[in-house]
Amino acid sequence: MSRSLSALMPFCNAQHVALRVVPAYVDGLSDLTPEWEIVLVDDGSSDATPDVLCDLAQAYPQIKLALHAQPRGMYLAYCTALALSRGEFVFIPLHHRPVSLDGLHRLWSASARVPVVVGLYGDPSSKPHVECVLLHRSATSPILPALSSPERLAQVLARFEPHVATVPLRADAQSSDVPERAKGYATSDGPEPLPPPPKSAVPRSAMAIFSRLKQFALDE
Repeated sequence: MSRSLSALMPFCNAQHVALRVVPAYVDGLSDLTPEWEIVLVDDGSSDATPDVLCDLAQAYPQIKLALHAQPRGMYLAYCTALALSRGEFVFIPLHHRPVSLDGLHRLWSASARVPVVVGLYGDPSSKPHVECVLLHRSATSPILPALSSPERLAQVLARFEPHVATVPLRADAQSSDVPERAKGYATSDGPEPLPPPPKSAVPRSAMAIFSRLKQFALDE
């Protein structure tokens, strides 16, 4: 039986980004499993993003769409997307650059072994950048609130050890630079306020934690 997959993709004032990345993921996810969907959320955009997302939802039957009348912030946008999704596994891209088909296959293969997979650009032993996460649905609740903070995300992922894998992703041939956190995935009000970490959490360097997580080095 095929594993099902849902991609959660909120946007805010990012019409051109949506036009570029959503069709790319339509092609990519369809190559992984026959049971896939993309859940788009417009978080109160003031530009043409809602119209673009509506057009995409009409063009592809695998796309679901929710529209926020007012900006609610990245975390609540992800919560809306998660509530609409039905996949056993949840894919969350964190930047505007689509993950390559090769990278998607690496992530999907690793998710058959562990419930949490982190896609990284850069050297995992130095300063990797989290490009995306692929989670079993049961792991989404503690991870969603931490997506806007690399340090907090690293702390949360550390709680899942040894059930976390990191997958190295190749940079796009047209751009070797890792993009800044995608502004179009959050509101213009700044980063999301995060709940305090558990009292038992021991502060550790985010990069040190990522370097400890199990790595699926699937080099060709």
